Amino acid sequence: MFKDNLRNEQPIVYRILTNALHNDQVAHAYIFYGRNNQTMVDTAIFLAQSLVCPAKIACETCEACQRVKHLSYGDLLYLDGKEATIKKEDILNLQQQFAKTALEPNGSKIYIINHVENASDSALNSLLKFLEEPSSNNIYAIFITDNIYQVLPTIVSRCEIIQFRPDDPQKTAESLQKQGIEEPDRYFLSVLCQDASFQEKEEYQLAVVALQRFVKDFPDKLDDFLLYYQLEMFGKDKDLDLRTAITFFELASVFIKDLSIDKNDANGWYGEKISSFDAKISLAKCLLITLQQKDKCNKTNNLRLIIDEFIYKLQEVINERISI
Repeated sequence: MFKDNLRNEQPIVYRILTNALHNDQVAHAYIFYGRNNQTMVDTAIFLAQSLVCPAKIACETCEACQRVKHLSYGDLLYLDGKEATIKKEDILNLQQQFAKTALEPNGSKIYIINHVENASDSALNSLLKFLEEPSSNNIYAIFITDNIYQVLPTIVSRCEIIQFRPDDPQKTAESLQKQGIEEPDRYFLSVLCQDASFQEKEEYQLAVVALQRFVKDFPDKLDDFLLYYQLEMFGKDKDLDLRTAITFFELASVFIKDLSIDKNDANGWYGEKISSFDAKISLAKCLLITLQQKDKCNKTNNLRLIIDEFIYKLQEVINERISI
């Protein structure tokens, strides 16, 4: 059963949800985020099953559980932004459907939105209004995203956030190797997302190019990197710019971590930089700056200013080395 896999692979997530179910303290809105999309979708289905199953925790075998699993339960609505943008009309349709009397005897109404970050701005605003003013108290929302920073902060603030830990990177790397993914992409994908298909996404390809330039210019030529990023990485599409910046910061944080532990099993341009790096700077401070700037990446903040600030703060750390 899925709940056994969830207990073994995501014990913290399992404990949070089962405790809430046992104590009748289930939140009316959750955000599941991480890089394990299928696991998060399956968990959302499991939570929905638990909300309608006669048992406290989903048995996964009764009629209600089976209909939820196959998305045929009358008071369950599932939207997926993986292939197409979720539009305002989709959210309005959801609102209209949930304003009606429940179709099922349980009375709970549940909607799951996968890849909620791929909703249009107007859809997100309508969703925010629905969260603020639900048509009844028995409506439950489960949002799934691999980029929580692309979701409106006002929506995030109204949800209980549950982070899914990544799969074991070594096992993922072995799987990616069998799929023909070469280094350093195999390493990057294993620590970022455990998904070979992410290599084909434009934001990943652009972010790797930016990382290669960042690796080349770090730590003493960051002005050159800033000029490159501002001239070459912006202007394609706002959503793409945002996804690229988030992915770049994730890759940059991996790079700085690897510098701090002197990772010696990397190869190519990435490994050469790590093996030859000898600058006496606080990599811990650099990592903190990188993570802080990634946290600022969302649809409301100015990305150009975030990149400017990123380089400015790194240079302050680097100048501490010079002044010693």
